[in-house]
Amino acid sequence: MVEPLRAGGLADSVYERADREPDRAQLARRDATDRGRWTPVTAGTFRDEVLALAKGLLAEGVRFGDRVALMARTRYEWTLFSYALWSVGAQVVTVYPTSSAEQVRWILAQTRAVAVVVEGEDHAMTVGAVCDALPWLRSIWQMDQGCVAELGRRGADVHEELVTERRWLVEPRCTAVICYTSGTTGQPLGCLITHANLAAECDTLFAGWNGLFAEPGVQPAILAFLPLAHIYGLMVQVLCVRGGILMGHEPELTPSVLLPSFQASAPPVSSRCPTSSRRSSEPPGPPPRTRAGAWSSRRPWPRRRATPRPSSSGPRGKGKGRVRGLAAEPGAEIGGDLYAAARTSNTTRLIIGDVRGSGLTAVADASLVLGAFRAMAHWPVPLTDLAAHLDTALSAERTEPPDKAPGAGESFVTAAVLEIPDDQPVVRLVNCGHPPPIMLSDSGVKALEGHAPALPLGLGHLVADRYHSELFPFEEGDQLLLYTDGVIEARNSEGTFYPLVERLPGWNGSGPQHLVDRLHRDLLSHTGGHQGDDAALVVLERHGAEP
Repeated sequence: MVEPLRAGGLADSVYERADREPDRAQLARRDATDRGRWTPVTAGTFRDEVLALAKGLLAEGVRFGDRVALMARTRYEWTLFSYALWSVGAQVVTVYPTSSAEQVRWILAQTRAVAVVVEGEDHAMTVGAVCDALPWLRSIWQMDQGCVAELGRRGADVHEELVTERRWLVEPRCTAVICYTSGTTGQPLGCLITHANLAAECDTLFAGWNGLFAEPGVQPAILAFLPLAHIYGLMVQVLCVRGGILMGHEPELTPSVLLPSFQASAPPVSSRCPTSSRRSSEPPGPPPRTRAGAWSSRRPWPRRRATPRPSSSGPRGKGKGRVRGLAAEPGAEIGGDLYAAARTSNTTRLIIGDVRGSGLTAVADASLVLGAFRAMAHWPVPLTDLAAHLDTALSAERTEPPDKAPGAGESFVTAAVLEIPDDQPVVRLVNCGHPPPIMLSDSGVKALEGHAPALPLGLGHLVADRYHSELFPFEEGDQLLLYTDGVIEARNSEGTFYPLVERLPGWNGSGPQHLVDRLHRDLLSHTGGHQGDDAALVVLERHGAEP
């Protein structure tokens, strides 16, 4: 056995080889007009294409821990997309190109994929036939319609450092692929395969069999023709990239096409796949049932921030919420307010936070925390563990060399991380240096000041006993207000801060949307219409249990 992967992820090999051997032929692309001619793609060119596509994925809202499905035959673009997704910490979901609409629906629903990449029009129509049943699916990208080039254009203004930060955040134990069976003998079954799992398979195979791939001193070449959705086909791809083997793609499996391709590329053939240990995929449960609306008027920035998608509060309790983002004055720097919601099998989880500082560094940190939240929040781990995961994600970035932006390397994020069980009239809270949530109930207005507040995210390493959750009543009809400091630090012309708690008595009981709108109007009236800092308001209302 070889040394296991100790740090980083699968995408690192693309960037490291490009740094060491930029002119080495890494892949080969068949000429569109002459099928017997192959054009080499150097390691440096492949790295540049992966990076450009990764920037496009970020521009389109793909975040750390998101799942994106690939449904295509064995093509160069499949390899390109997989490494671009791994570069931003996303997870690849494999879908056989022969899958039926029902199989596609099953896979995308189980994994809650936010996007799917298809090869052609037939695949796009297959996904389109079931997309109404997939509330998490935001995008469908088609290879034959030039989606690679289009995503590259959309990501042109995204800073390269944003991709690097996410790639550095990937750990060997992170999930790289959710690999599904073809479904020929039943419903497709999925396995979670980590970066370390896949690297160990490929490195072990290369160490034991590399002498068979080519004569000494000659670069080996492999023609991949198995579906890359198949674990062995995927392993061949990763083996080639990690081992510096020249790789070509052949999507056609007919003898009249495949045999001439073998003759042109003269690849060796490997017939066995080493056994590996894989974790079974756990279905994330039924679609959530809490409704949440969102509105934001922040100054435009290419899809850096995400608001909660309409969702539901769960099988036994009901709730609804409203979110409003308030923009700073034109000319102010981009801020770092963040908020998101997620479901486990029996709870709703939320985060609201504010990044120290402003500008590109704040945007990057906000995206990083949101990605880490979405990657972990739907798993049934304690709320304190979720907060620790967010702190670790941000701290990991701070250990890397700071970039050139002012304040980089010194960032932290104040955040309130909450959990609302479906079957208990309570809310659990881990407060990481954030303004306390406010409860509006029949008994009055109360700030949820805890007895064990924690340091902001990114600073947890400074104390040994980091996180404690606290329990507060959250009864039917109660409203919970979350906000960022841009609300309570808003000043009028005399320099007086906005008196949030004093304004709230008597305003509850009219629904989340009414409360949000009233607060918004009152805040703007207090400041004379001039908002000096970004702000966010989130209002949640508890409903009774369903019969």
